[in-house]
Amino acid sequence: MSSVSAEEVPDIITRTRAAASGTPGEQVEPRQTLPSEDMEPNPANSIQLPPNRQKLVDDVIALYSCQPTIERVARYAPGTSSS
Repeated sequence: MSSVSAEEVPDIITRTRAAASGTPGEQVEPRQTLPSEDMEPNPANSIQLPPNRQKLVDDVIALYSCQPTIERVARYAPGTSSS
């Protein structure tokens, strides 16, 4: 096995080793931290969707949140008719 001098180690390897050396994650990857635990959407900061698209988003969220209705299931279940 050949040894490599410190000068020959690529910079990305050196930075990765430094990051994995016990440095807290928020110092290595700032995207993983939040200023607060509040994860609620703020409608004032959201883009406005046309009513038909907003209904689709609301229905999908409701279905994934275990809040089905007959209409939602009929609309999105394959092979069923919503009429």
